[in-house]
Amino acid sequence: MAAALAVINIYESDNLLENTRKMSVYLESRIEEMRKKHPSMGTFRNTGLLGCLDVLKNKTTGELIAPYNAAGDDLKVTNLIAAKVRALGLYTFVRWGYIFIAPPLIINEAQIDEGLAIISQALSIADEHLIQ
Repeated sequence: MAAALAVINIYESDNLLENTRKMSVYLESRIEEMRKKHPSMGTFRNTGLLGCLDVLKNKTTGELIAPYNAAGDDLKVTNLIAAKVRALGLYTFVRWGYIFIAPPLIINEAQIDEGLAIISQALSIADEHLIQ
């Protein structure tokens, strides 16, 4: 219980919940700006700073770049996206047709911009494979 109480105290003393609310709004606004540039972007779902971005293969039907539980060649584009994200220094979960976004609660606007710039570069790969 002491450890849990210590964590709660840090959340309060460092204003982590307030920062999460503020950065969540900022993250959502930046995602919407990115959407104008990347037709392969599908739905973005989030709760606070925990989010998931759908990467589309077909904009009209909403088909993901790779189906859930895909394997082998079906993951070719997803693997390229994941490799690009890692090569640019961002370590997040990229799987099937999803890019997960889960930064630390202490993140600031500049760090969100940096991470989304990397994701934007990776989404350019998906844009090249998009079926309109």
